[in-house]
Amino acid sequence: MSDHSAFINGQPFALEAGESIYAYVSRHLGSDEIPVLCHDPALAAFGSCRLCSVEIASSDHGPRRIVASCHSDISAGSHVFTRSSRLDRMRRTIMELLLSDYPEAELTPTPGEKPTPFQRLVQKFDLASSRYPRQAKVAATDQSHPYIHFDPSQCIHCYRCIRACDEIQGEFVLAMHGRGYQSRVIASLDQPFKASDCTSCGRCVQSCPTNALSDRYRAKTMMADQRVRTVCTYCGVGCNLNVLLKEGKISAIEAVDDAEVNQGHTCLKGRYAFAYHNHPDRLTTPLIRKNGRLQAASWDEALELIATQLEHIKAAHGAQAIAGISSSRCTNEENYLMQKFMRVVIGNNNIDGCARVCHAPTAFGMRQSFG
Repeated sequence: MSDHSAFINGQPFALEAGESIYAYVSRHLGSDEIPVLCHDPALAAFGSCRLCSVEIASSDHGPRRIVASCHSDISAGSHVFTRSSRLDRMRRTIMELLLSDYPEAELTPTPGEKPTPFQRLVQKFDLASSRYPRQAKVAATDQSHPYIHFDPSQCIHCYRCIRACDEIQGEFVLAMHGRGYQSRVIASLDQPFKASDCTSCGRCVQSCPTNALSDRYRAKTMMADQRVRTVCTYCGVGCNLNVLLKEGKISAIEAVDDAEVNQGHTCLKGRYAFAYHNHPDRLTTPLIRKNGRLQAASWDEALELIATQLEHIKAAHGAQAIAGISSSRCTNEENYLMQKFMRVVIGNNNIDGCARVCHAPTAFGMRQSFG
């Protein structure tokens, strides 16, 4: 046996330094091999739900002990067992306890939508009800926010939304209030989401394994006709997004988990500000003002008019009378060409970009932090 391997259900697999048992098993057998609820790969290990528990031993037939795989490190020579009758009973019991105060109507997916991670686990364990007395939650839904909807009755107290807000967005808006069956997630000082300090990034919705937190577009459970990976068109950071299409129209946006740039996260604009794309007032052709009225024109007509007018202004008033503003929605190459055009063709350095304005707070924050 190699000093750099361990065993999963009797089969040897290579180790990587600093891996948790869950990460090790997921890397070799996929993320569905061990069920999870409170774990999100983008967040620090929490270990509260214990659904990810596995059996571990020092040899194939040695005594086994149960550990939470999300925050237990794997070591060389260890034997990990992801399935056993004892683990199955434990996991079913955990799920049944969660179902004891979960609305029965939400155990199955909404028609026309795909299941949430929690609903998939209900299906996996074939649970239609719980052995434990039901403690129905009575809590009003919060639909005050323009994008985020909160249904406390579906909250399973996994803390993923709270941790996502703290660890990823860094806003610390969400918290857990109360104890036991009375525990509930609150925003700011127990305010409606709209009145809270929420920045509307949507990361809490993305991390939530139920529909306790959902968005108006139902991105988490949408059965899209097509998912198209692209780059956000707003600022110059270059966040990777999945565009969800239904009947050829953009219906929702997802952040891409494996993107190096944004690592499964995005801001309010990237996630929710896409309505302009399908808006009936969006320009679809160049417009030229003739006799005081805007009229549709071809690109050749528009470009010829621009060239003629720029030549006239330069001849009449000099090159310094002309300035150019480029856009962060353009590619790096397009922005390069724009500044090259201003400097070489027009003959001045009057070139700016919208990112200087919209990222002024970013630059200010970086100066405050790094000098």
